[in-house]
Amino acid sequence: MGRKLKKIKKIAFLAVLFCFLLTAAGCSSTKLADGYDEKVIEEEALEIINDVQVRGAKIVLTERMREDFIGNINLEEMDSSCKSNAVSLGNFLTYSQKTIVGKHYDETDEDFAVILVTATYEDGEINYTLTFDKDMKLVGFYPKN
Repeated sequence: MGRKLKKIKKIAFLAVLFCFLLTAAGCSSTKLADGYDEKVIEEEALEIINDVQVRGAKIVLTERMREDFIGNINLEEMDSSCKSNAVSLGNFLTYSQKTIVGKHYDETDEDFAVILVTATYEDGEINYTLTFDKDMKLVGFYPKN
C-alpha cells in the first residue's frame, strides 16, 4: 500500500507541476509590481499555509482562490496530498527562505505576486509557491516536498 500511495503522490505532484509550468509559460519575470506590499503578501501566504494544514486544502482553496483559476487545480488530489504530507513529515517547526517576486501573466495582462516559502517539519520540508493578484486573491498554490 505504501508504494501505491507514493505513486499517487508522484502523479499528483507531476500534474500540479505540469499545470504550474503551463501557467508560468504565459508569464514573464519582473520585479514586484506597484501596489503590492511584501509584508501583506507574506502574512497572507503564511495564513493560507497554516489554514491548509489545519482545515485541509480543499476547503481553504475553495474559499481563497479566485474563481477563474480554481479550475486549474484538482482539489481532491491537492487535499489528499497535503494531508499525506502533514502525516508523513511530523510536526511543523518553522518557516524559512521566504522569497517574493513579481510575474506578469500575459493571458490576462495582469501582474501577480509570487511568494516561495519553505516550511520545515520534523522529518522534511515542503516548498510552497503561492501566487496572488492585486486584490490578494489566491491564483496559484503549489506545495512540493
